[in-house]
Amino acid sequence: MPLPYLSAEIGHFEWVSGTKVLLLYWECKVVAFVTDSSPHVAAAVQLAGWRSLPCFANMLNVMAQEALKEIADIRTKARAAVEHFHANVLAGDMLRSVQQQMSLLPDRDLLLDQGS
Repeated sequence: MPLPYLSAEIGHFEWVSGTKVLLLYWECKVVAFVTDSSPHVAAAVQLAGWRSLPCFANMLNVMAQEALKEIADIRTKARAAVEHFHANVLAGDMLRSVQQQMSLLPDRDLLLDQGS
């Protein structure tokens, strides 16, 4: 049976054939809905009479993204330095030489951050 989903308009369910029966069945079983931090989805779930719980993974991701904004200038400078050593073979060789002289173990490549 297809599942109901909430429309963009808060509190209105869009029904696909047979889902009303499934929704009535859920009403006896559902304790709460886990939602992202979108106030529209949480409000729609509450208007339907159910309890809404925030998704921990989503909250953690939002906090991490906000923390990364605080150090954006440092990340930009570090990214520029890594790109320099990737683009300039001579500079990269010199960096590895200095790392070996300073006994920095093990020899590692510089990595750029990967955005999602």
